[in-house]
Amino acid sequence: MKLLALLLSVFLPGLGQVWLSRYRRGIALFFSVVILLDLALVIIPFSVPSLSAIIFILWAFAVIIYIYNLNDIIWVVFLRERRSLAEKKKPLFQEGVKFYLANNLDNAAESFRQVLKLDRDDIDVMFYLALVYKNMGKHGNGRRMFNKCSNLDLNNKWKQQIQAEMV
Repeated sequence: MKLLALLLSVFLPGLGQVWLSRYRRGIALFFSVVILLDLALVIIPFSVPSLSAIIFILWAFAVIIYIYNLNDIIWVVFLRERRSLAEKKKPLFQEGVKFYLANNLDNAAESFRQVLKLDRDDIDVMFYLALVYKNMGKHGNGRRMFNKCSNLDLNNKWKQQIQAEMV
């Protein structure tokens, strides 16, 4: 549904926003582009043909509004969802760390697994879950989680800690 909204906005500015029930914004974007293009293509060229600079400026504004339309729909479709995911993950992760620090390993593992259900590629959670598994005596699970964390850790954020834990 959200991908369809993106495609609709690519072909007709504002239509994706209307599809996602953002009516005012969608209609404003659509009519802004239509009015600017109408002025640039029909009204000004036929009434005063020598105003090519104004026509260029109108075209530029239409392109700017079209790009804003794409930016807006990409934000709504992809980035807003990521922000809400981060807001859901944060309290679970913090709860897991608190449980880990209190040596309540079963609850810590459960909190970290809940975060991984939301985002299966979160390397920070993987690292802490691997520590929990190791401290629980589940060395096989811990080693697998350390390996998975290491494979996904492209910036080598946890490289030294993982190497120290796997010795």
